[in-house]
Amino acid sequence: MTKDAGAQPFLDALQRARATSRANAVQLADLPAIPAEHLGVFLDASIIREGTPGTYYLTSADDRTSALSRPSQPYTPLRVALMMAVWLGAIAVPFFVWLIAR
Repeated sequence: MTKDAGAQPFLDALQRARATSRANAVQLADLPAIPAEHLGVFLDASIIREGTPGTYYLTSADDRTSALSRPSQPYTPLRVALMMAVWLGAIAVPFFVWLIAR
């Protein structure tokens, strides 16, 4: 593997190799270096997938679009309560500081 140059050379190499299916997946050793965190993000977002262990391929444009447009997590009562507590704190702290400074 070559020296780390970011994620774009990795994606370009997969595209040039026409690695768009499990059958055409490319060995990681044959691709430009990519930071492990970038690889993890691409796998989590379904931009790339792992074929056999150590081989990777690009998903189709339709798969990438649907994976990236997933809705966010629903608002649960706990999330709403936490957001309200944070906003209340953000408003209350300056108010109390102002009262004390008077």
